[in-house]
Amino acid sequence: PLAARAVRTAVADAGLEPADVRGEGLLTARRPAADHRPQWNNALASYLDFAPRYSTEITMHSAGAISMIEHASMAVREGLVDYVVCTGADAAASLGAAPHIDRGDDRYSNYTAFAGTMDVHPEFEYPYGVVMPAAFAMGARRQMHELGHTQAEFAAASVVCREWGVEFPHATLGHKGPITVADVLASPMVASPIRLLNIMPLGPGGSGGAFVVTSTERAAQLDAEPVYIEGYASRATHEHLTPRLNSQYW
Repeated sequence: PLAARAVRTAVADAGLEPADVRGEGLLTARRPAADHRPQWNNALASYLDFAPRYSTEITMHSAGAISMIEHASMAVREGLVDYVVCTGADAAASLGAAPHIDRGDDRYSNYTAFAGTMDVHPEFEYPYGVVMPAAFAMGARRQMHELGHTQAEFAAASVVCREWGVEFPHATLGHKGPITVADVLASPMVASPIRLLNIMPLGPGGSGGAFVVTSTERAAQLDAEPVYIEGYASRATHEHLTPRLNSQYW
């Protein structure tokens, strides 16, 4: 699995052996769309032959990586463990669908169709045909109306994301080079004000990542160049579209 490969790579990159982290901490982001097993952190631990003393699945909406840093830092600081391996992965090419989608439905195996079932309420929103770009478009339009944001500002975020992609060898669109705000604003409209280049692409085979959190003192002893954590923050406000639109934190 992508997550297992990412974990092994991260552990080696940190100058550690699997035995060094086997009984330490393991945090995972929310389970992949293709895997409906609960307690996905336990499933991954079993696959890796880990026996962590501290482990859970972090399901903070859209902030899983940041929240893993937060939880891992607290665990290390409080002395629960010396190392915490954090990982997340998903594979759009081999998914299952949300529980309210029948296996015979095309949305069970077609990611483009399946994406419309995500982040929308299965009873009060999904039946009306809301798809992902439209869901975010309503939020973007609300921001423009109440906070004065512009399409150019949304485009600037896409430009920065592409800059990161150009520097990352496995990015889906990195090979296409950088883009400009003008490029984004000239791309086809998908759901006003969301345009094609505002939308996140998904890798052909999926994506996964992992990192290891430890103390400053232990990091100095490892044969690796550490990245120091200066701070973190997260907030949970909503799950579905309607509460998101009405959230004072939007």
